[in-house]
Amino acid sequence: MNIQWGTSLLNNLGLFDILLIAVVSLMVAGVAYLKQPYWKAFILLLPFPGTLAVLSIDKPVDISFLLGLPLMAFFYYMIYVLYNKLGMNIVLAIAISAITYCLISMAALPFLPDSPEIFLIVFCFLILYGIILNHSASNIKEEGYRTSLPIYVKAPMVMMVVFLLVEFKYSMSGFMAGFPMVGIVGAYEMRHCLKTVFSQIPLVFFAVGSMVTVCFLIQNIVGLYGELGLGWLVYIIVLLYLRKMWFPDHRKMHVTDY
Repeated sequence: MNIQWGTSLLNNLGLFDILLIAVVSLMVAGVAYLKQPYWKAFILLLPFPGTLAVLSIDKPVDISFLLGLPLMAFFYYMIYVLYNKLGMNIVLAIAISAITYCLISMAALPFLPDSPEIFLIVFCFLILYGIILNHSASNIKEEGYRTSLPIYVKAPMVMMVVFLLVEFKYSMSGFMAGFPMVGIVGAYEMRHCLKTVFSQIPLVFFAVGSMVTVCFLIQNIVGLYGELGLGWLVYIIVLLYLRKMWFPDHRKMHVTDY
């Protein structure tokens, strides 16, 4: 049984899967070894893994790609509640949150509508939710932390997680693009400054949400690589326009998370 599972996993590995493993490993290293919380959070939420996941899945962008963003936010919030509020072991809190993400995404997938109008309505609600979160925030400053664990110890853990995701990538479909692959290990490094992660969630909704929506709207016109290229252009423009949201003097958190 294990041999068949391992063989299936190796057969599922493609070029973009290998690149995904490499990129996620590098991003986890950045989260682990950078000290400032706001830079840790910024790297943690970059959409490089999501882009490679889109290339790996090789299917049209649909509403599941967009809904993965609030579900990703729920993943980090769930870790915060389990670890900071309930005192649960951080590794167990991350595992429960990741499993919850996977179960919700796979359960919701068969019921998602295939409608451009509903996609745009969900996008508008996502932006509105991001605005509300950003305006119901207060300034926060958390202490920096840098891991002392060697990278060769962390790398196998990251690779194992991404290998497992590759095995289930078709079951999760577009939700895999929003899955916090870096967060599985990165949240452990961010356990002392999880509030800083929340402070950048609205920025993710605005920038990555716009990126996904552009990809959805033009995918039948320019093809996969064209849509991702234009999507990244929009992402960078929005990110630069809203750069004050992640600069150190504009760190915020949601008042409900204190």
